[in-house]
Amino acid sequence: MRALYGALALFFAGIACASPPPVATFTNFPKYESVKVSPHGTYLALTRRDSEHEILTVFTLPDLKLAGQTHFGSLTDIDRIEWANDHRLLVQPTRRFPGMTAFKQATGEIIGIDADCKKGDLLFGYAAGDLQGACERNTGSRSKLRRVCSRRCRTNRTRC
Repeated sequence: MRALYGALALFFAGIACASPPPVATFTNFPKYESVKVSPHGTYLALTRRDSEHEILTVFTLPDLKLAGQTHFGSLTDIDRIEWANDHRLLVQPTRRFPGMTAFKQATGEIIGIDADCKKGDLLFGYAAGDLQGACERNTGSRSKLRRVCSRRCRTNRTRC
């Protein structure tokens, strides 16, 4: 029994003598932020941080081959990713501000992107769709366009 206690004491003494981790371990951004598996388990999507961007990377499963990767700009991070189906991702971007590391502002947009990170479409947000821009430009009399987008204009509080 004394031999067991002695071995445990030596083990814990070795742990206590180990050098402490560097401060950067606790103050840097995480290397990987979000990880999601597709509904049928054929893809793995994750967000990872580069020195300038937050990158969306998609791997095929089970061999972990790179299916695609993309980023949305130097001041745009990815707040949330969800799978719409087995081949399409929904991405919710957020805006970073220089000098403010802890503050991010949601853009209110939803971007649909294929699993190979090609064919991205802005599905919801300020600049989504052609009719939204037409609503903001249409200031004339009641027209077919006005009737089509009147509900959208009321929702966005713009003048049609």
